[in-house]
Amino acid sequence: MRLRPIRVFCFHQVSEVYDSNLYCQPDWVPMKYLKKYLIDLQEQGYNFISLEAAHAHIKKDIFRLKKYAVLTADDGLQCQAELLPWLEERHIPITLFIDLETLDGKTCTTPVKDFLRIVDKKEEKKHAELLYLTSKQLEKLVTSILSIGMHGIKHEKVNNMSEEEFAVYVSTCEQELSTHPAFIPFFAYPYGAYSRITDDVLYAKRIVPVIADGCVNYNDSNVIHREILEHIYQCQSHQL
Repeated sequence: MRLRPIRVFCFHQVSEVYDSNLYCQPDWVPMKYLKKYLIDLQEQGYNFISLEAAHAHIKKDIFRLKKYAVLTADDGLQCQAELLPWLEERHIPITLFIDLETLDGKTCTTPVKDFLRIVDKKEEKKHAELLYLTSKQLEKLVTSILSIGMHGIKHEKVNNMSEEEFAVYVSTCEQELSTHPAFIPFFAYPYGAYSRITDDVLYAKRIVPVIADGCVNYNDSNVIHREILEHIYQCQSHQL
């Protein structure tokens, strides 16, 4: 039972209807699919717990009598916040990993810009304001099911940064987000890109690395592995 893995899921964009002018299709899942998938997991006996609780199980080798799952979301999107009332009803905790430059609609992530072919700065700013949370909206997101983690400054790969560069990078993220009452010291690597150096910096700062690599979590680990719901959705859609 102790070796039963904990599954940690992540998603990005979600809505009832796909808007081709707003969303990046590779990063999008239908709301009805996401809800059904989470309900199915609960009906299969999975108990959703917070990311911090999952890390305690994994690191401390806690004996598990139940099947556990965790929900996370990246990039700080407005559509993710719209899901919170439903998650509260289902008693499903969630961690939002926030990217500092998309916060307040300063910019879009590269996958969004590339997919929608956004090249004009004014167009990008307008699009970002529709897509991402503002600081004020984030401040108002205070609920017992929510925690806030770090997802970088520019949503860029950090695996080629020096120790000094990455230490400053993480400190900036921590300073900006740690004032939120739901902040937790977890850093989700953008694009899942990391190195021994970045891991060492996070360990020294007592920050937990989070990697979207499709793996599940066993015990005696300081790293959290995640499964991407968009990939699961795309695979299951092809089977229908």
